[in-house]
Amino acid sequence: MKKGFDVVVVGGGLAGVACALELAGRGKEVLLVERRPTLGWESTWAGQLDYSGERSPLTKKILKEVQRVGGMKGDVVDGPILELTLDLMVKAAGISVMLYSFPVRLIFKGETALGVAVASRSGERVVVGRAIVDATEEALLWRHTKVITEELGPVPARHSFFMNHAEDGLTLPLDLGEGFFIGPSVWSGEVRVEYAVAEGGPTAARMALPDAIRRARKVPQLRDALVSHVANESFPLSPSIKFEQRGIIHRRLRNLYGCGIWAADAENTAVGRLALGKRVAAKVPSRGVRVGSDRTLSAGSVFSPPEIRTDILVVGGGTAGAIAAIAAARTGLHATIIEATNSLGGIGTAGAIHNYYHGIAGGI
Repeated sequence: MKKGFDVVVVGGGLAGVACALELAGRGKEVLLVERRPTLGWESTWAGQLDYSGERSPLTKKILKEVQRVGGMKGDVVDGPILELTLDLMVKAAGISVMLYSFPVRLIFKGETALGVAVASRSGERVVVGRAIVDATEEALLWRHTKVITEELGPVPARHSFFMNHAEDGLTLPLDLGEGFFIGPSVWSGEVRVEYAVAEGGPTAARMALPDAIRRARKVPQLRDALVSHVANESFPLSPSIKFEQRGIIHRRLRNLYGCGIWAADAENTAVGRLALGKRVAAKVPSRGVRVGSDRTLSAGSVFSPPEIRTDILVVGGGTAGAIAAIAAARTGLHATIIEATNSLGGIGTAGAIHNYYHGIAGGI
């Protein structure tokens, strides 16, 4: 894989994907970097499947493909089918993609962003772009330019789960108040349930899940319905950070662009985020800043120095790794877990592992 591109888009959510597709459609050579294993996480991982609202031409094109293969009903899409659609569209556009890849450092000099140090399962490398787009939810690249005004901390969010075998007679959508909503799915007999959480972390969402399921079962048609799957992440209702230099174009680095709800006013919905990506792409000039060869750039990890010292280092936070770290902590040792995903314990045990993990003060 080459290291130099016209545009490097960091963040493969809906805004980042839309930005990359628009730029590739203009003939740009684009690299798309995403820390998760999937694109469009707001829908494919957080279960935001409602695509009502004003749709940009690109949004209409995406939804036309989803509908063509039976993955859309009304304004609602199916998450897995949308994921496949985005993968195929990105591939057809000639966009290079790095999944499981985390941006550890923005490399810049003077008024120019030069590249991004990216850590992945293959190690750490530097990618170079004439233009750099920060489409991460947390503004990871803009943070490195030290223009933060205020860290807003945990923000309210909503989490989703799905129930199957709903009985006939249920009129949807159903708003039960206090952020509790039951909406239709693409598939017959399935509903999606959304509930409010005080913060978007996985622990808060999973701890609130049993009460949310009990509340959903109070609806007569859902009394015997089965919970089939739960969203991997919560959807934040507002940005977690506030910048003194808010705007799509960075005020100091002329070729760094912000593509998130933290950067510009945008509707915080699926269609709103797609529209934002298209809007940011329009700001990237036809000829980007010349930054030179990638061979002239080098950057150490943002995490070193200082070193992280620990008694026990566990690589892999699945069930076995998490239990091993807990056992070590119970003996008085300090344990550190390195895990590629956003949860511990693997499928089916994550909630229990998280509860136990946070019950050990300072041990892990």
